[in-house]
Amino acid sequence: MCRSVGGCIGNLPVLIFPIFVMTAGTDGNQMDANRLLIAMVIIAVVMVVFYFLGFKLTAERVVVSEERGKVSVRTTIQDVLKNKAFVSMSLIGCLLIAAQMYTSTVNLSLFKDYFQNSSMNTVYMLITYLPMLLMIPFANRIIRRVGKKEFSLGCLTVSVVASFLTYVLHLGTDSVYEFILLAVFINAGTGFITLEIWSMAADIIDHNEWKTGRREEAADYAIFTFMRKIGQALAALAPWFVSLAGYDSNLAGSGVSQGERVLNGMYNVATLVPFILYLTIFLLLIVYPLNKKTTEQMHRELVHARAACHTEKVV
Repeated sequence: MCRSVGGCIGNLPVLIFPIFVMTAGTDGNQMDANRLLIAMVIIAVVMVVFYFLGFKLTAERVVVSEERGKVSVRTTIQDVLKNKAFVSMSLIGCLLIAAQMYTSTVNLSLFKDYFQNSSMNTVYMLITYLPMLLMIPFANRIIRRVGKKEFSLGCLTVSVVASFLTYVLHLGTDSVYEFILLAVFINAGTGFITLEIWSMAADIIDHNEWKTGRREEAADYAIFTFMRKIGQALAALAPWFVSLAGYDSNLAGSGVSQGERVLNGMYNVATLVPFILYLTIFLLLIVYPLNKKTTEQMHRELVHARAACHTEKVV
């Protein structure tokens, strides 16, 4: 959860700095090169400071035994591919970040050209973070009483329905507030799994150990993280999807309309693709085998197995 919250805090400059670096001009909003340079310097300095603090304040408290047999990369990959929990959650992590980054990218054009209100994109991003922030105090209590998979499924149902409505209703260019309202429900649904995605990553690493008897945390974590990077790469296709609608970037911010057909196409690619991604995540979560009962059983048995292994080494 802490990592997810940190990621949200890290996105704040994305919301704040455009207000600082953009200036109004006769040809629409323009980027001020001097302000952009100042913003980049500030971000770079803060980044270096936090990297340094992370290094200095981190202490390794887990002593890893060096008496471990070597396992080939091929064996590790085969084990992972046979693990339904690992495969499904890795795909969920991939598609979740793809959907979120795709939406953020496409909305830049959608608010500027379709809704003709770029400033509302900042409002959109601020408001859609709110449901996730409200969940933070209750997340652990929900996990203990309901379970990660069970509650995530309920929440994602809201996201799938809200994203479907956003697409089929095809809100008009004067319905920006209705669009943001539906986005609140979409993000309320994805908020919990966004908070808990790294906790669920730890569960699938434990699950792999439970099934194989070997803990390969570094390799498993690397594979899961790599899948997230693939999701980021998929999100980079957002401009291509917008271009399919006939979008002309030369007209952006010029005051000249893209044309009704192009604007409708932009709306469709901005809302249909996220709906498909959220629906796919929902289906993957259904087949994800680590429900509350199985997860609790897995953790109990791993505790006993590790205790027994430690006892054997001591003896």
